[in-house]
Amino acid sequence: MKRGEADRTRVIKELAVLGAIHGTAVLSSGELARRLGISQQSASGKILELVKEELVTRRMGARKQALQLTPKAVALLRKEHTDYMKLFDSAGKLTISGQVTGGFGEGGYYVGLAHYQDQFRQKLGIRPYPGTLNLKLSGGEISKLEILKGQPGIPLDGFSQTGRTFGTGKCFRTRVGQHECAVVIPNRSHYMDIVEIICERHLRKTLGLKDGDSLTLEVQL
Repeated sequence: MKRGEADRTRVIKELAVLGAIHGTAVLSSGELARRLGISQQSASGKILELVKEELVTRRMGARKQALQLTPKAVALLRKEHTDYMKLFDSAGKLTISGQVTGGFGEGGYYVGLAHYQDQFRQKLGIRPYPGTLNLKLSGGEISKLEILKGQPGIPLDGFSQTGRTFGTGKCFRTRVGQHECAVVIPNRSHYMDIVEIICERHLRKTLGLKDGDSLTLEVQL
C-alpha cells in the first residue's frame, strides 16, 4: 500500500471509530489532528482530500464539522478487514459466527429444485432437506461472507426450466454439530449479511434451534 493510501485509510479508520459509519463524527480539524498525532493543517488537508475523493461527506458548523463515511469508504474498510482475515485465519478454513434467523422460504424452494438437488448429491454427497438454516452476521463477521464470495468453492451450475432461468452459485462444506452440511452462496443474492446452510436434516428441529441462537461454523475453503 502506498504512503498516501495508508494515510487515507488511517483517517477513515479513525472516523469509523468515532461513529462515522452509521452516523456522523462531529469534531474540529484540531481534534482530529490530536487523535492522529499530526498537525492541524495536515488534518484539514486530509479531510479535504477525502471529501474530494467522495469518501467522506462534510457538513460545516460554527466551530466543528460533521463528517460521515460514504459507502465507498466503508467498502475500503471492509476490503482491508477481509485482507487481514485472509492472512490470520487458519489455512483452508474460515470460522464464521452468527445468529439463527428466519427467512422468507425462498431458500427451501430453490434447494428443493431437482437440478440443484442432483448437483448437491453429486458434488457434496448429500441430498438436502428442502430448506435452509439462515445465520445473520454482524460486525466484523460480515466481511467473512465477502471472503467466501471471493473463493472458488464448489461451483453450482445454473439452468433453465419452464421458461425461467435459475442462477449459478457456489457452496462450501461445513458441519453443524455432527451433521455434514454446506454453506450455499448464490451469485445473485439479496442478502449482504446472511449465510444460508443446507443439510439432509431439518436443523432447526433436529438441534432445537430458534431465532436468536448463536452458532459457529468452520467452513472449508
